[in-house]
Amino acid sequence: MKNLILIGAGGHCTSCIDVIEQEGKFRIVGILDVKENLNKELFGYKIIGTDEDIHHYVEGNYFLCTLGMINNFPLRERIIKKFVDGGAKFATIVSPKAQFSKHAVIGDGSIIMHNATVNANVIVGLHCIINTGANIEHDCIIGNGTHISTNAVINGNCRISENCFVGSNSTVIQGIILPEKSIVGAGAVLLTSFTKNGTFVGNPARENKK
Repeated sequence: MKNLILIGAGGHCTSCIDVIEQEGKFRIVGILDVKENLNKELFGYKIIGTDEDIHHYVEGNYFLCTLGMINNFPLRERIIKKFVDGGAKFATIVSPKAQFSKHAVIGDGSIIMHNATVNANVIVGLHCIINTGANIEHDCIIGNGTHISTNAVINGNCRISENCFVGSNSTVIQGIILPEKSIVGAGAVLLTSFTKNGTFVGNPARENKK
């Protein structure tokens, strides 16, 4: 198995650990987090450093950013860029409990969580989170850095741009284009494409301008 270091020891990390252990392709050798948590453990895995220590670990290890997105997007984006610029190699994780088509493509640094479905001719970009129970239907493109949350449904031929967040139990109907850095609220039903980014809530979804 290849060695893997996780970046971020919060709640999302705990879910990622379970998926990584069940997939069985990577050996977790440590976690990077804030200085205050050094030498603490999460499920028996030691916090061995911070993101400033990349030069100590880049050789011989793969990495996965396990920071959640909705409250940490700027930090997540900065840390991923730091590791990319530092020459880090990123793991790709697919839960054995997920339905991942052999005709789909997934980018480095992305994770497909338990019970997610990624159907034929889907492209999942770099550093994406396809969370528990999410359903990505045929011919969709999921842009880099995007998080499709728990039980969200993305129907066929959608284009979800980079760095979007699609909330739990939301539905995006077929053929929708969602601009980059958009947020779709939990339970929203997106029936139309939008030309500029925003936060979209409700059924049918409308831009929340508050």
